[in-house]
Amino acid sequence: MATNLFLKNNSGLNEIVKQTSLATRTRVRNVFFNKFRWNKTYLLGFVDCHLIHYPTPIGLTYAWSFGSLAGMCLVIQILSGILLSTHYTANIDLAFASVEYIMRDVPNGWFIRYVHANGASMFFIVVYSHIFRGLYYGSYMKPRQILWCSGVILFLLIMGTAFTGYVLPWGQMSFWGATVITNMVTAIPFGGQTIVEWLWGGFTVNAPTLRRFYSVHFLLPFIIAGVTIIHLALLHKDGSTSPIGSDSGVDDVSFIHFFSLKIYLRLHVLYYFLVYLFSFFQIF
Repeated sequence: MATNLFLKNNSGLNEIVKQTSLATRTRVRNVFFNKFRWNKTYLLGFVDCHLIHYPTPIGLTYAWSFGSLAGMCLVIQILSGILLSTHYTANIDLAFASVEYIMRDVPNGWFIRYVHANGASMFFIVVYSHIFRGLYYGSYMKPRQILWCSGVILFLLIMGTAFTGYVLPWGQMSFWGATVITNMVTAIPFGGQTIVEWLWGGFTVNAPTLRRFYSVHFLLPFIIAGVTIIHLALLHKDGSTSPIGSDSGVDDVSFIHFFSLKIYLRLHVLYYFLVYLFSFFQIF
């Protein structure tokens, strides 16, 4: 009783007691976390350093989730593309019929194709949002200029993958799209026409063109996945850009659970948006 009365009358000593109690709780919490920290082996230590306890600026907003969403879109595109490739035929006489076969006769083939087609549109929406966020917050400036260059390479690879995939259904839009866009290469002086004929595999858009575009479209996503790993390595080397422009690291927090929850909420938004696209904007 006397002690409580003394603490009420002495605010300074009361504050000291509170700070001491807080420090004690912090030490106990750190001991608990270190006891179960994933750094006992190289693999678990790697996961711990680059995912669980990866230092993240505390001021990151939902705009920093677009990079993770782009990675999820890439995984969805690769998986759905592999499933589609098991039924697609890269032949000018059978390509369009194989797409119709996927849509009408393959169990859930229509759903897989909608996931792949609308997922590509969603992929570009997420990538463009990621780029605009980087431009607005200056993610291209020193010391992250190499990170930005790797992102530009990824963007070019994604555009190449999208163009080659647009040709594969081999309808009128696909044929004339391939003809018009590849003819733009002839504008290159001293060899443009030679490059176009090499892309076509002949003097016109024909069977060799479709086979080459199919091979490129199948290989590029795996190259994109490899460059994405390099992109992430460069990101973890310099760290994420802070929205307040501070790179001191004094306000960094662990990636789990402070920032991963925002990504989790973003994934829910992405899921419902894709369901909306599949339901009302079906691509035939």
